[in-house]
Amino acid sequence: MADDNLYVNVKTSRVRSQQCRALRSPSAQQEAQHTLSRCRSCVLMALGVTVCVLLATVIALGTVLWKNSLKLSNAELERIKNELERCKSKVKENQQLKNQGQVEEFMIEQEMKRQQSAHLEERKKEIDPVFCVEPYTGERKQQCCPEGWKGGDSGRCYYVSTDRRPWESASQFCSSVGAQLVVTEDKRELEMLRDLVQEHYYWMGLSRRDSSAVWTWSGGRELNNEMVTLKEGSWDGDCAYGHWSQARITLYSRKCEGHLHWICEQRCVSMPVCLSSGNKRE
Repeated sequence: MADDNLYVNVKTSRVRSQQCRALRSPSAQQEAQHTLSRCRSCVLMALGVTVCVLLATVIALGTVLWKNSLKLSNAELERIKNELERCKSKVKENQQLKNQGQVEEFMIEQEMKRQQSAHLEERKKEIDPVFCVEPYTGERKQQCCPEGWKGGDSGRCYYVSTDRRPWESASQFCSSVGAQLVVTEDKRELEMLRDLVQEHYYWMGLSRRDSSAVWTWSGGRELNNEMVTLKEGSWDGDCAYGHWSQARITLYSRKCEGHLHWICEQRCVSMPVCLSSGNKRE
């Protein structure tokens, strides 16, 4: 048994020695190098093919993505273009509506002015014979006052009441007709008023807030005591009235709640605004 094992080992050693000698021979080495070179070429070719396939895949995917992106960009541009066109159309439409509205507004305004002018002309025709023409002589006045008012040489018209009211109510009445309670410190005008009124007591546009305050006219001007003297009457108060008796004019204070006649005043209307029946200016 031991001999058999020894024989096998010796035989194996011989075979290995022969293989080693074979490998060390030049022809064997060349064949091995050739085989290795072919393997390397195959690997390089495989890698090259793989790279080419990957590159082609990348190019194909890039092309597809570029085309899709281009389609999306074109679609977005088309959408933006359509939206811009709609906006332009809307702006144009709004501008047309605005212009149309301005034209209509202008026409309405002109029509209103025309109607107002026609109404004023009609009113002038109506008031011309009442305010601007003397009823008895038919001559045109240099100045005219509303019907029921009296004119003076001071360029003012006066309304002399026939009923009685408290001072505040009388003042409101004058304001409602575009006038005010008579305001004057001119003795000449006060004397002229004497010819227009009867021997009554008339509220004036003169008052004060309380007994400690100064007297002021309706326009806010303080009373000039050197021009007009105001006396305390039997019913001393914070409103003033005038009493015209023959050649004497006296101003008194009185409680505002008292009921007296009153005088309103306003400016006369100058004749150039009064038109004749032929609508011609004088």
